[in-house]
Amino acid sequence: MLSGGFPRRKRTNGSRREDAACAAARRGSALVRGVVLLALGGSSLVMACASASAPPPHALRLPAPPVATDTSRTMPLPSSSSPRSAEATGPAEPDPFPVLHDEAIGPFTAGMSEDEAVRRAPALRALGPVVEEGATGEWVQFFEDHARTIAFGFASVTEHGPREVRSVQAFGASRLRTKRGVGIGAPYASVIAAYGDVLDKDFPPTDRSVIVGSLYGGLIFHFEQGVVTEIFLGPGAE
Repeated sequence: MLSGGFPRRKRTNGSRREDAACAAARRGSALVRGVVLLALGGSSLVMACASASAPPPHALRLPAPPVATDTSRTMPLPSSSSPRSAEATGPAEPDPFPVLHDEAIGPFTAGMSEDEAVRRAPALRALGPVVEEGATGEWVQFFEDHARTIAFGFASVTEHGPREVRSVQAFGASRLRTKRGVGIGAPYASVIAAYGDVLDKDFPPTDRSVIVGSLYGGLIFHFEQGVVTEIFLGPGAE
């Protein structure tokens, strides 16, 4: 008898085969992982992870992404660090996120070490605990300065490992500028003039947002009444 009071049923070879098939199906379904797309709404940018208990402070409203029909165009997840050199066995692959790796907001770049960013930034406060991001498996934590002018997302491959800058966001009274000279308060036309050659073709500019490079790794400008109110550098979606 089992502890629940039900008699133990004799198992046949057929039932064993059925159990094995069910177990295999369950293992297969457990391997499925969803792709996390950042929620983009309100008047600010979202820097988020799938399991974060405390979302970052700002969110940008963007158009919904198109439904992918061509799997050959699937974008890889960006790394915050610069692309590594190819091994001697083959040529270097092109960087899928050149704007992410080439741009900066003030002195801050994607891939910069946390120690360097903290040394250059005003005093920062944590916006929540370290959490594991479901889409990438990285461990992330978000910070903001007390004056609310800049925010960072720091990431590492392990919970307590060394961290680097995964995203930078300027807003409020920030006086930081991008490499092409765009800062808070810049008119819409100046952003188009500065970055018109590298706009995200999948997400054309609107009067509320301009995506430079790629939504999956680049610059995102947010506008209110025709001027820049927020600048985000990093992966806007995964």
